Amino acid sequence: MKLVMTGLRTSDGIDRARIKKLGDEFDQYLTEEAKPLIEEGKININSEGNFVLMPEYYFYADGIAADLFMTEEAGPEKVEIE
Repeated sequence: MKLVMTGLRTSDGIDRARIKKLGDEFDQYLTEEAKPLIEEGKININSEGNFVLMPEYYFYADGIAADLFMTEEAGPEKVEIE
């Protein structure tokens, strides 16, 4: 969750390489949840494959990040990263 929340606030976006280290389930979930946000123009995929928040949506970063969070029903409650 922290990777998503802080990643959206940086120009580099959500670091997909670090997300993939958490496992395929989380990466696939995040990718699926990002699709509508990409279609709506709220986030974009940069040249490194990271999800980047579009500048006009900075004010909505918390809500957009919440849309990407994995819930208990969808997967693990807590994921630790080094």
